[in-house]
Amino acid sequence: MPAHEADPGDHAAILDEFATGQGWDTRAWPRDTIHVIDASQTLRIQFLNDADPREDAWTIAAYDTPVSDRIWHLTLTAGTPAPILKRLLTVLAEEGWGPADFITDKTVAQATRPLLDAAWQPT
Repeated sequence: MPAHEADPGDHAAILDEFATGQGWDTRAWPRDTIHVIDASQTLRIQFLNDADPREDAWTIAAYDTPVSDRIWHLTLTAGTPAPILKRLLTVLAEEGWGPADFITDKTVAQATRPLLDAAWQPT
């Protein structure tokens, strides 16, 4: 992928497209934080709208029940390239949220491929 395609793009628009496509509930509270929650309330995404590009802006998490501890979560910075973010959300939507379903060497390699193609060095 060309380096210019690795920019973060509009994360809020990407999240809105995902939430709309999945039919998930979207809430904004406080004003700069967007929460997207599935109907079972066990799959959740939190996005901080005004985060610094190097700071965590995304928290994506799965729970057993709406009030249980998290099964797993991951965070992404506000500087995460749009292709990686879109691919991650696509994998979540199409392939599931369970730890055994999602976190595999293959899915991690697929999600990070745009970074490596753009000559970014993993740290």
